[in-house]
Amino acid sequence: MDPSIFAALDYQIYLAKRLENDPQGWGAVSRMAQAVGCQRSQISRVAKGNVHLTIDQAFALTEFWKLSDAETEYFLVLVEHARASGRNFKASLEKKLARLRQEQTKVAKRINQPALPAGEKEILYYSAWQWAALHILSSIPDLQTAEAAARYLSMPVSQAKFYLDGLCAMGLVENSGRRYRFASNSVHLPGTSPLNPVNMAHWRGQAAEAARIPQREGLHYTVTQSLSREDFEKLKAEMLQTIERFGKVAAPSAPEEL
Repeated sequence: MDPSIFAALDYQIYLAKRLENDPQGWGAVSRMAQAVGCQRSQISRVAKGNVHLTIDQAFALTEFWKLSDAETEYFLVLVEHARASGRNFKASLEKKLARLRQEQTKVAKRINQPALPAGEKEILYYSAWQWAALHILSSIPDLQTAEAAARYLSMPVSQAKFYLDGLCAMGLVENSGRRYRFASNSVHLPGTSPLNPVNMAHWRGQAAEAARIPQREGLHYTVTQSLSREDFEKLKAEMLQTIERFGKVAAPSAPEEL
């Protein structure tokens, strides 16, 4: 897997890592040189930090790598920053790089889900974890009755029915006889929503409860760690990539477990 461009603070190191990760080895240098229109030795010298790419060469590389518009902009600013000699100009470019990195940490943009405004329905939906749990359970064929959902969540049937009927009123679930079927796509709260801490606390509480049951298949890991700013940015970028990969795997996956 290619390294995330948004974890890079130095374009030459990023280029070197792409070469390291390319299974074609020396052939990768040749292909990059051909795309840029230079000698193979120049690509090697750039990767070693001895010379710089021109902006035109850098743009040619982004086309060769098939980077997105956001990734292209970030890479070109990295090159500008490396080539800049004026202190004020470098500082201005560093602010721009920080802003571009911050833009990429907005999870809603990366998973391409609509952000709900904090209206009356949304406040109710995120007021308790049971709303979202029963909403998603309604997508699993074996758990589409109030009785089955109640057994799965260890709650009274009357309570499960209360939430399911409420979800029907919100237009998120459809009722057909005794069955409650998933009716709408999932949504994502904007990062600025005051409901975010409430929603996170609900599900972290459920994760802590699940950790009490050793025979469950869940994965739990907590660590308190100090690290460099560069490694922090690298790990944050990798986590965002994991969120993207999660969505790509989970979206087409058959609904069997919550």
